[in-house]
Amino acid sequence: IEIKHLLPQLAVVFLAINMSIFGIDAIISLSNAMIHALYAAFPSTTVWGVLGSITSQSASLGLVALFILIVFIILAVILLVYYVMRLVILYLGAILAPLVILLWLLPSFKDFVTAAAKTYLTTIFVLFVHVVILLLAASIFAGMLNGGPVTGLNPLMGAIVGIATLITLLKTQRMMMELSYVSVGPKALRKLGSQFVTGVSYISTKSKALKAASAEGAAK
Repeated sequence: IEIKHLLPQLAVVFLAINMSIFGIDAIISLSNAMIHALYAAFPSTTVWGVLGSITSQSASLGLVALFILIVFIILAVILLVYYVMRLVILYLGAILAPLVILLWLLPSFKDFVTAAAKTYLTTIFVLFVHVVILLLAASIFAGMLNGGPVTGLNPLMGAIVGIATLITLLKTQRMMMELSYVSVGPKALRKLGSQFVTGVSYISTKSKALKAASAEGAAK
């Protein structure tokens, strides 16, 4: 790496290391502001309260309701563990951010730094997507509770929708990561094509220069 190319990178990395904690705080504040704006725009009953009303009315289903409630509780505990892990990852990312930014100076670690940044951003903004899913689920549950005297409430279907909601919440981050890596393949191909074109143009330029030099030598 030539020093004239390294000095601007060192300046950028030095600034990023010293501003990393403030940048992370700003991104988390942006995510929280989006969540508060969403709740302010769509004030409604929380999905957990509606689920409690549905499960309390499922006693008539007997063994089926008991099995569904057990699965629901297990998934709820897994989701709680996931949120605790998310907090740990946010703290760990904030601590290791200067070291990860420093690794960006090494060409072999640039892909690693990019992947780490995408994972961290996904971990931050996944909560906003979770809130959207929970609001949609709450609207579905509210429609079940207010279905009217003809349709009534189907506790079995409500519990199944609740389990489907929890499974969707657990798989959201994985889906977001897959979407973020969709552009990696085409980007790598474009980079490889650019390098190939640069190499071909360099070889053709050198060959022309050699031919001109040989022609000039033959003329002399």
